[in-house]
Amino acid sequence: MADGQNAPLDTTTEVEWRNRLFREIDLAEQKFRTAKARWNRWYYTGTAGSVIFPALAAVVLKLESIPTGAFKNDVAALLAAMGAVCASVLADGKVRSRWAATRRARAEVQAIRLDVLGPNADLSRSIEALKAAIARYNEAVVEE
Repeated sequence: MADGQNAPLDTTTEVEWRNRLFREIDLAEQKFRTAKARWNRWYYTGTAGSVIFPALAAVVLKLESIPTGAFKNDVAALLAAMGAVCASVLADGKVRSRWAATRRARAEVQAIRLDVLGPNADLSRSIEALKAAIARYNEAVVEE
């Protein structure tokens, strides 16, 4: 066969190729698992912070046990500002869409892993699917 065409693989080469592909899938899956955990933290911390901090600011202003004055107002203002920052980071950072893109990419990689497990798996197709999943993830995370 001419160079560049897929020649039939002997069993040893196919096993090595499949093992290398599994390692690549493992690396991609670990990358997406780590990214998902990071985006989870940002998403849930930001969501909770954007609700909890302003509520605490209102409580601080309402509490009679804290003497009225500059300290009370400063604490309330700081808590309200922290809530606004959390909401801004969620909105401007597109945290939810990036979190979702990471979850989708991880699910795609897991599906590719299952495809490769089959005895008649088309490894070339699986490699292309892995490249496409990584490209979709990068496009979704980097989108403006």
